[in-house]
Amino acid sequence: MWPTSDVEPFASFIYAVPEHVATSSPLPGGWAAAAIEGDVAAYGRSLREGDGGDVGVHASIALLQSLLAADLVDELQLVVASASRERTGGCSTASRPPGWSWCAR
Repeated sequence: MWPTSDVEPFASFIYAVPEHVATSSPLPGGWAAAAIEGDVAAYGRSLREGDGGDVGVHASIALLQSLLAADLVDELQLVVASASRERTGGCSTASRPPGWSWCAR
């Protein structure tokens, strides 16, 4: 969906703020974002000390867990998207019962 989403209200929000991406791979072309290099908690602290406002974390439970562990989360708002249980076919089956996967819709 990102970086070329036109789905609202996500698109209006995400394109109006500076984007910082925690990744272990280089960002593909077309992303107007800064890749976080090095210690994510230190990077988070530097953002917190700046004047950039709120920080949102999208689609990364591992990143959120590391920010929680570093005591960098003041408020948590959880948005849950619907999910569908389908037979395997293009979705990850990691840690799922054999023959089943969970796919976001």
